[in-house]
Amino acid sequence: MHQVANVFFLIYFIYHILVGIPGIVSVKVTRMLAYKLYKLQLEENLDLKYQYALKALGFYALYTGLLCYFGLTSENAELKAKLLFALGVLTLLRALGRLVSKDLITKAFSLKSDRNIFHVSLNSAMALGMFYVAGHLA
Repeated sequence: MHQVANVFFLIYFIYHILVGIPGIVSVKVTRMLAYKLYKLQLEENLDLKYQYALKALGFYALYTGLLCYFGLTSENAELKAKLLFALGVLTLLRALGRLVSKDLITKAFSLKSDRNIFHVSLNSAMALGMFYVAGHLA
């Protein structure tokens, strides 16, 4: 189970670093990533409040990546299980956020509902996998 846990941590580590750095340094790259990864269409000229929010999310992503790095490199099964469980909670909350805000997301980002359902399903499945593995680590 440690190898499976490490796969989750590695995927999430890479993802959060690759999303976090552009979120902090480049609105243009963030716009491109938002579309490539999520089909979210961000406006060409984002106001300053939106730009600040993207930077804050970038720092949050880097922090999450750091936690994933700790999980990836830890030999402590109990710590690894707790970090993986916390990552599962975060992932499930992302799915829930997309589900309860589906109309807002569709209107704000011109996102088709089937794409949103895909991400809700993917995040839910990933979270359940993390909970299962975390429960078998400690």
